[in-house]
Amino acid sequence: MQVAIFNLVQSRVRSKDKRESALRHFENVQSTKPCKTVTMAGGPIDESQFAHYTGFKKFFNADTTLGKRNCVIATFAGSFLIYWLVKARMNRKRSLAVTAADK
Repeated sequence: MQVAIFNLVQSRVRSKDKRESALRHFENVQSTKPCKTVTMAGGPIDESQFAHYTGFKKFFNADTTLGKRNCVIATFAGSFLIYWLVKARMNRKRSLAVTAADK
């Protein structure tokens, strides 16, 4: 796979300077840590160690990036839902007051 990407970079980039910079970037990307490693305050964390989570905890936890993201999305969605319900209730009360005043 690496050879295929290397050949693709060589064939796509026409100028010699751009080709060399692209190949240097490709080599730097290959030498970095795997994508699944997340560095946090306690040091690097490999998310594969949390593969044993099942059910609700698999999607909502404080250990994995996916779990943290889902918690944030659920918090925002819940806040928006509460805001929307309160606003709808206030508008309904106003419309009832206006129709009562018209009678």
